[in-house]
Amino acid sequence: MCERVLGERRHGLAEPGDPAGPAAAADPAGPADAAGPPEGGDVAAFWDTRYGEHERIWSGRPNGALVREVSGERPGRALDLGCGEGADAVWLAAQGWRVTAVDISEVALGRAAEHAREAGLADLIEFRRADLAAAFPEGSWDLVCAQYLHSDVELPRDAILRRAAEAVAPGGTLLVVGHAGAPSWQQEPGADAHPGNGHRHGDPQHGDPQHGHAQHGHAQHGHADGEHRPGHGGPECRNHAGLPTPAEVHAALGLPEREWELLTSEEFLQPMTGPDGRPATRPDNTLKLRRLPA
Repeated sequence: MCERVLGERRHGLAEPGDPAGPAAAADPAGPADAAGPPEGGDVAAFWDTRYGEHERIWSGRPNGALVREVSGERPGRALDLGCGEGADAVWLAAQGWRVTAVDISEVALGRAAEHAREAGLADLIEFRRADLAAAFPEGSWDLVCAQYLHSDVELPRDAILRRAAEAVAPGGTLLVVGHAGAPSWQQEPGADAHPGNGHRHGDPQHGDPQHGHAQHGHAQHGHADGEHRPGHGGPECRNHAGLPTPAEVHAALGLPEREWELLTSEEFLQPMTGPDGRPATRPDNTLKLRRLPA
């Protein structure tokens, strides 16, 4: 299947729809070169502190790519990696999925559980604290999704995504959504996009996207429609922006061709709200694969 470039966005391990107003005026993820926890430091404590600096980081809406790719699918069991404040998990539960949602931050998980309770969906979602860099949830799921699994700290993203693919049940789906470049307000006129502050649970309060976290414990996370999660590409990312293309993510998974079907491999411009409150965009990408029935 050819790659489609369309033109239209969670964070920390662990971090969609109509654009909503920013939850806050500043990006809680901080500048692209913001310092992470010291070497050997407590990554979970670092992200708990980051979340604790704001009453809410994400918009509370699901990521648009998740909504586009999963709407209409027959619900089953889903694993949400880097769930952040829970917008994607709550949306999945509302569609009938039974969700296991993981994140490294206890603070984020507490907010996610509260969101689920307020939505009347707590019985359909199991929230778990997990450092995906150290251990992956045991089991298999009909849908495994990793939205914006980028991180401000060292994160074995490729290895985590390979483990995510292994956790997909026969006939199930793997969905990986990530940043492809910097938001429009960080780009020089005529210059190529380059990485800025990413997020994995939905973008913080700018823009509408919602993310989860990669692990910065969470994936890691400008704000788009849905929940983004903050993060940066890191050494495993290889394109001109320092972030992987869908084709590179696919290749890094090392999947047996006869066992998987490529459904979506595309780049798009995610509508966002910039720091100044004006409409903006950020290049993101989606990779969707189906594991063929045994």
